[in-house]
Parts: sequence; structure tokens; C-alpha cells
Amino acid sequence: MVLSSPKAFIVDYGAGNLGSIARFIRSDLQIPATTATPLLFTPNNYDFLVIPGVGNYGLAAPKLATEQFTTAVSQFVQTGKMVLGICLGAQLLGYSSEEAKLPIRGLGLLPFNCVHLESHPIYSGKTPRTGWSTVQYDKQEYSFYFVHSFYMKASLDSDCHSTSLCIDDQVPAYMTSINANVHALQFHPEKSAQDGFSFVSRLLTKYA
Repeated sequence: MVLSSPKAFIVDYGAGNLGSIARFIRSDLQIPATTATPLLFTPNNYDFLVIPGVGNYGLAAPKLATEQFTTAVSQFVQTGKMVLGICLGAQLLGYSSEEAKLPIRGLGLLPFNCVHLESHPIYSGKTPRTGWSTVQYDKQEYSFYFVHSFYMKASLDSDCHSTSLCIDDQVPAYMTSINANVHALQFHPEKSAQDGFSFVSRLLTKYA
């Protein structure tokens, strides 16, 4: 166990992959976790906030946009506790997404907007982008499983983040804040076998 008394809160806002993420946190990482709606999140009671998701940004973002939840998340981040966004949950950590038909704000915890993969300067494959890619992080290579049509495009005027790219096509796979407590994983660690487990475990060691 990498935290002295870890307790996770997994946000249930009606998106897909909630069950597989909950199993990953509870069974694989062996961290006790509460799964509940955003309005039940109380920052003082948890060490680890997980925002999962498979679905549409335009439908998901408004469910996290309540003043109560955004204030609670802001307080949580300021204490240095860990926030982990996965797939759609990762995209919701940024400012916005082209997937939304109307301008809907994300949580704004990381300096990026989500844009369609068709506009990526190097990627030329199919969308949704589905399959495995190799990512180098901190001098180590990992193989992760991806399913997405939009990618995290960092704001050019911001240096308060770091980004890890897929080696094969340079699509952003992982972004973190400069203070390293907000983590956006475009890939699915729960579907990435040992590498997914190892990567998230490695992030958690920062909080030991």
C-alpha cells in the first residue's frame, strides 16, 4: 500500500467504464473506494479522486459543472491530494472539447483543450483511435490501450504542465500539472494489464 490510509472517491456521473475502473482501484490497487455522484464528494474525507469515463464530452461536462463539485475539487487540489482522470475523465480536466456542440467548460485543472484527431499534425490513422501504443515516461516505456477520437492539445502559452506522447504517432497520452497532483490519462490503465497497474502505482508512490 503506497498511502498510509488511502481512501478513493470515484465520480459516478453516468459515463461508461465505471465498473471496470472501480474494480481496478479496489481489486488491483487495493485501495478502498466510494463510488457516488459528484454532489456527494467531500474533499476532507478522501485522498484520491478518480474521474473515469467513456462517452460524450458534451453530455458529461454539465454533470460536473455544479458549483458545489467544482469548489470541492478546487479545495481538494489545493491540499495536494491526487486527482486522476481516465479517458473522457482525463479530457474533462481541461478547458473544453470540440466534441461538445455547445461551449461547455471542463474543470480547468490542466491547460489544454480537446480537439479532433483529424487536426493532429502527425496522426493519420482511423478515428476512433483504438489499440495499443507505447509511451515513454520518466525514462521507462509502457504499453497502453487507447480508445478515443479527440486528444488533449496543450495551451501554447502555458508552461504549468508536462506531457508524455505516444512514441508511434506523437498523440498526447498523459498530462500532469507542474505540482504533479493532477493526472490526465488518455489511455485506459484498467485495460492495459501490468503496465497500466505499474504506471498508476508509480504515480501513487509520489503520495507515500
